Amino acid sequence: MARRRRLRADRQPPRLTGPGGLLSLLALLALVAGCGSSSSGDSASTSSGSTTTKAAATPTATATAAEIKDDDGDGIEDPVTVKGALGDSLELNGSGLGNKDPSDHTKTKIKVTLSKVKGPFKGYDIKSNRKLIGLQFKFTNTGELAYDNPLPNGKLKLVGGGSGKQTTLIQINGTANPCKNPSLKLKTGKSKSVCIAFEVPKKAKLDTFEYTSDSGYGDTAQWSLAA
Repeated sequence: MARRRRLRADRQPPRLTGPGGLLSLLALLALVAGCGSSSSGDSASTSSGSTTTKAAATPTATATAAEIKDDDGDGIEDPVTVKGALGDSLELNGSGLGNKDPSDHTKTKIKVTLSKVKGPFKGYDIKSNRKLIGLQFKFTNTGELAYDNPLPNGKLKLVGGGSGKQTTLIQINGTANPCKNPSLKLKTGKSKSVCIAFEVPKKAKLDTFEYTSDSGYGDTAQWSLAA
């Protein structure tokens, strides 16, 4: 009977008691904790790295979209509006659509200066409550392509609403024309003065004038004329 009891005792698993057993248990827990910390640290580092990469890529995409705006998807940057005041020189790009080679999107480039408002002009047959004025411009071709606009025109808006009526002054008595509006055929580097005449109400106050390059298909220049 005593031998049988010893065999049963030998079959029991060793117990982690006493100083040696406690140290073994602490060593085992430290090893498990160390593995867990390493795994967690690697995961956090990977996640953080991924977030940083995405944040850096976003501004680049936004900046590219802002620099090149092509809403109609024709591969050509869309026209813009450039604003200034009386006396300012504004630079405009053409449309890039009129080139002989469909794959060539080179744009015309001009600088337009609205220098002054002329008039009112006397001696013309208009109603007594109307007047004739002129807007004086200087056009300079700053691009590599010739600039051609048969009849420069634009929109003159009045304070409070309404607009001026563009007109051409015709001399019948041999006097000099105070507001000539010639066709624009400018080679690179060439300039020409242009005056565009408008009929407006006598008490009208001018608000803005807009000119669009390439006969209405390129960039638009807008000058403020309000006093």
